[in-house]
Amino acid sequence: MEDGKNKKRGVEDLGPSLYRKVRDESGSVRSHEKRPALIKVHWDDIVETCDWTEAEDVKLPRFVTIGWLITENERCLKVGHTMNEDGRIYGITAFPKGCIAHIDYLTQG
Repeated sequence: MEDGKNKKRGVEDLGPSLYRKVRDESGSVRSHEKRPALIKVHWDDIVETCDWTEAEDVKLPRFVTIGWLITENERCLKVGHTMNEDGRIYGITAFPKGCIAHIDYLTQG
């Protein structure tokens, strides 16, 4: 999105990438690095049994996912595990907040 301030400097947003590409006054394209945080999400999975397992024997497995933090709100945390050369992140996992045990920040965004 272009605003008056960016127009004066000749900056143009060229896409929704997390690494925002801009065109400067000379017309050259360069990247403004807006690095997303690299995080480790510790989360509990949901389990269902369809046999004669006793309730006390049913345990929640804990998993760990590492990736770049995309978005977070009161319901959901989205993490991507693959980044292309343009800085776009793919391989998105959406975690319900209730399944997350804790988050370790490996780098700050």
